[in-house]
Amino acid sequence: MTVTGATEADSSSILAIGRQAIATEAEALWSLCDVDDAFVEAVKLIHDARGRLLVLGAGQSANIGPKLATTFSATGTPSCYLNALEALHGGIGVMVPGDVILMLSRTGEAQGCGAIVRWAQMLGVPIIAITANQDSLLARSADVHLLLPAQPEICPFGRTPVNGGVKVGHWAAQNQAG
Repeated sequence: MTVTGATEADSSSILAIGRQAIATEAEALWSLCDVDDAFVEAVKLIHDARGRLLVLGAGQSANIGPKLATTFSATGTPSCYLNALEALHGGIGVMVPGDVILMLSRTGEAQGCGAIVRWAQMLGVPIIAITANQDSLLARSADVHLLLPAQPEICPFGRTPVNGGVKVGHWAAQNQAG
């Protein structure tokens, strides 16, 4: 049953859907308990940055980017958000040596990843990549790669990246503790 069909459903069906969605999200958060040294490296890169944290998002993963940039800024880490595709059309000019990139892309192969990586490498700007694909261009090119554990999404069609957003947001909150 989909949420759109829930208006015609009985209360027990609606509760079952809600409970399953919450359980799936809880499992997604628990999957982050296995952080490794890459997490420590990411925290240190962000903490030691002389410039800003540039949060870039590609595809649907871009939706969490503005929230992350705002959270980092609100907690004392100068940061801003750039949509990866818009960055290719001039926005990338805000990147300067001393900055750190936090790039979000579930596949790590989103359009523009390669050009952004090359520009960052030319300027000596380190990249922290968060992807669900360790073999992707972005993961291989990043200075630090944080691999999102495989978890099913709550969307019955697997198109809505809710779990990825929850995991990325949680990692960002943990970075603030560093």
